[in-house]
Amino acid sequence: MTTTAPTRPTLLDAITRFSRAMRASGRRFDRLETSLSRTDSALLRYLLTHGDSRAGDIATEYGIDASVVSRQVGCLVERGYVERRTDPADARAALLAITEAGRELLAEFDRKYSHYLAQRFEDWSEERIAHTAAVLDEVAAKLLHDHHDEKDS
Repeated sequence: MTTTAPTRPTLLDAITRFSRAMRASGRRFDRLETSLSRTDSALLRYLLTHGDSRAGDIATEYGIDASVVSRQVGCLVERGYVERRTDPADARAALLAITEAGRELLAEFDRKYSHYLAQRFEDWSEERIAHTAAVLDEVAAKLLHDHHDEKDS
């Protein structure tokens, strides 16, 4: 099935508005919650989900420079939420792991962020929330899938 490029007033505008809304909402939440930033939570969640990982793997997953991950990890190591271990497969490399303190902090962050979101969507049914979550997952997958990027450039 051939599709045409989205017209400006539809998908492009909706994604732009959604992106702006996410940034603004995130900043509001960050002002309320100071123990962990959403960026730190993403890194901790990656380690919780994937287990011991190299900084380069995390950088690749999020499409950011490894130096950014390294700086962020340094702060989390200092605070006791992440630990570095020697990679048994390559003694020159380090593996990162979430600590028990990191797990506890992430769980608390998730409770607070879930409450924050629940307040904003209290008038939505569970079905509508589930449907919206599924659509957003599809949109994210489409935007992250880059098989057309080089052909379209």
